[in-house]
Amino acid sequence: MRHPLDCRDAAVISDEHLDEDDRDEENNQFLYLKYEFDGAATLAELSAALRALAEHVDSQAAGGWRLSDPVDSGRAHLKREAAD
Repeated sequence: MRHPLDCRDAAVISDEHLDEDDRDEENNQFLYLKYEFDGAATLAELSAALRALAEHVDSQAAGGWRLSDPVDSGRAHLKREAAD
């Protein structure tokens, strides 16, 4: 089972499908959640992975990140405003 902090997978959405603003890796992050919990063999492992992911998402929100669009098919696009 992968650690939730490793769930960022830029290959989920290829650069060719992104607007120029979305290619700014410093202010764009793609989370692919669909298979994130594969391999959990116990409820304790699943619970720990869910908590770690929730903590990661909370920390992203506290850092000014937001969802670009609603989560779709396990994919989440996080964005934050670029610093001037």
